[in-house]
Amino acid sequence: MKRYVRIEGKYPREIVLLKSNPCFHGKCIFCDYIEDNGGDFSVNKTVLSCVTGDRPLQIIDSASYFELSTEILDLIDDICIEKNISERIIELHWKFRRELKILKERFPNISGLVGVETFDINFRRYLKKAMPDVTAQEIAEHFDWVNILFGIKGQSLDMLKQDVDLALRYFKRMNLNIFVSNSTAVERDNVLIEEFYNSAFFEEIKDNINIDILDFADSRAPDNIGGLGEDGDMK
Repeated sequence: MKRYVRIEGKYPREIVLLKSNPCFHGKCIFCDYIEDNGGDFSVNKTVLSCVTGDRPLQIIDSASYFELSTEILDLIDDICIEKNISERIIELHWKFRRELKILKERFPNISGLVGVETFDINFRRYLKKAMPDVTAQEIAEHFDWVNILFGIKGQSLDMLKQDVDLALRYFKRMNLNIFVSNSTAVERDNVLIEEFYNSAFFEEIKDNINIDILDFADSRAPDNIGGLGEDGDMK
């Protein structure tokens, strides 16, 4: 699996994909990412050895940042200090907002990325995100970047427009992840996604430097993360 990439695009950065201890929640209905939990953690040191430090570093793992081992968390701190990394973007669940605040007191250049998926509270409940009924503004009091998920049956283009509006209003950056069918029972809504790509709204946001639009199943998506998570040398 490819676990290290360098991104040029709208926000140049290095991204690493690490293996984590099991996700505390593990019940989001669309996620099979947790299948990468556990196993041989030695790959994490190999992946982190690729980091050059010449640009921001984004860290993704198969759970939340604080579910990485203490050894790896300490190693990441050391690398960021040694290489004078300008920004560290860490991905984590709403549950870890207090831990994020404490870490930011030590390292002010950390940005927290949260997978909200949608600000529509009813649909977020359906996705089983294990988040309270908090608003975008309340979430932004703790996090800097946000993940939005789109293209699942039950969503609409109007819901997406509302999500994007709130994300751009309250957060530094957003990732718009177009759902790709995986091993879960959740279905990609190809009709809805086609409506999106053919809409004036897509034309309006596709070049926005604060939005990465990611879709591994359709080349019309303007952004990518360099094949991260696809077949490659690092397992």
